[in-house]
Amino acid sequence: MNTRVITILVTALGAGVLAAAAGSPVAHAQGEIDVEPLGVKAGQSVTITLTCASTTGKGIIDGPTSFGGGEVALTNGAATVTRTVPATTPKGDHLVMGYCEDDPDTAGYTATDGMTITVT
Repeated sequence: MNTRVITILVTALGAGVLAAAAGSPVAHAQGEIDVEPLGVKAGQSVTITLTCASTTGKGIIDGPTSFGGGEVALTNGAATVTRTVPATTPKGDHLVMGYCEDDPDTAGYTATDGMTITVT
């Protein structure tokens, strides 16, 4: 089993700083924390840890349409979810995105303060 861990940190302006484990493939962090782990294939599991401000109650994890994305309840501003890339997913790289709720009263979301993705 080949496991790769990619950690993304984002500033308030959305600029990404990438810290990848040794031997990990290159990943991209952009304004909306689009993360592209190389070589994600159908049938692989993708574990995502979403880290927001400790007072944030929910976030959104999204990926290929077939991931089924959606809201994630956070405990102390964090949650870990595992998604399996469906066998019907087309070959190629796929985006995995994470967002933190801005304010429960506005229903707005911004890029995460941090996100770790493990692909197995």
